[in-house]
Amino acid sequence: MKLERLLFGEAERLRHVQRFSTCALTHKESVAEHGFYVILYSLAIAQWAWERGDEAFQGACGTRVGLEHGVLLRATLHDLEEARTGDIYRPFKHSSPALTEALETAAAEEVKVVLADVFDDDIQAASRRLINHETWRNSKDHTVAGSIVAFADFLSAMATMLFERRLHNYTIDEHRTTLAEHLKTFRAERFEFLAPLVRQATSLMEDSGVPT
Repeated sequence: MKLERLLFGEAERLRHVQRFSTCALTHKESVAEHGFYVILYSLAIAQWAWERGDEAFQGACGTRVGLEHGVLLRATLHDLEEARTGDIYRPFKHSSPALTEALETAAAEEVKVVLADVFDDDIQAASRRLINHETWRNSKDHTVAGSIVAFADFLSAMATMLFERRLHNYTIDEHRTTLAEHLKTFRAERFEFLAPLVRQATSLMEDSGVPT
């Protein structure tokens, strides 16, 4: 590993990639900044879920340390491809299943490039590590850890929208309907253990005038 590439290579671009780039934001949030909050939210939710979970839930997680490790690994990598793809407008990305799949396939290849650069290695070697493109691909899978990261990722986007609206910046409103539809996905059975938090998120959205 070359430290200079770790500090100033492909992954460094995440601090310059702006989220919600179609809006005139009061605070321009980078993907790197977003990543920090997803990590923080994910770890907090993982500890909350573990402490309130029964033995069956904890058994499904393995161990508390295992859950936290899985959450942190997934949360750290979940948007790594955006160092090379940029932040793709969500309504476009999810406008058709075929497009979503094609973009995910292309993004996985870009993750390989970023990680190979981080480790100053070839793509094949980088793919064999714990931090690899498959870990990125599974960052929001149907495991408990993946479900937590998926919800934390949504919460970060919701927080940005609510923050901007509280400052009376309504250019963010183009994302309200999309976020409200996204929130509905967390009513699925796989997220049942997060139900109290999903209800709180729903209340926050409704208090801001977003029908859910």
